[in-house]
Amino acid sequence: MELIIGKPDFTVDDVAKRIHGRMKSTAEELFLSLEGSITPTQRELFAHVMAVIRQQTAQIEKTDALIARNLNENYKAAVEALDTIPGIGRISSEQILAETSADMSHFRNQHSLSKWAGVCPGNNESAGKRKSGRTPPGNKMLKSTLTQCAQSARKNKKSFFSAQYSRLVSHRGKNRATMAVAHQ
Repeated sequence: MELIIGKPDFTVDDVAKRIHGRMKSTAEELFLSLEGSITPTQRELFAHVMAVIRQQTAQIEKTDALIARNLNENYKAAVEALDTIPGIGRISSEQILAETSADMSHFRNQHSLSKWAGVCPGNNESAGKRKSGRTPPGNKMLKSTLTQCAQSARKNKKSFFSAQYSRLVSHRGKNRATMAVAHQ
């Protein structure tokens, strides 16, 4: 990101190149709003913030390269298999595998995995009376990843998950329908 404030030779065309397409203001209005002065302290703060952003971006890229380099063949096949499920992308599948690993022998079945993740429905019933149905506490990272994947999967109108969400949302509510799709 390049700061153009403070340059004496920028024009309306320079501003027009940098505006977002959905902005309501015209390039001329934005150019006129840039008139003013920036103190040396503000300029130094802007430079510091930009340096921090560049440093964090470099660290994120380095971490992504490290993850990609350390994915061995077993995990690559699992990532590709998870990536075929609607709503789950490459990064989400890597997060799921980071939390659960590719070896599913740790779990008795899919129900114990969903219980461990914290996305299974609560079942508190006593003497035929249904009590709280809250989801149990589980792995917070995996639960949030699965919830985000469920919200993404419901947008794909040709998938089973979208049909399941549409069927449940009318009488169970958005949050419970999303958690049901995450459980699935």
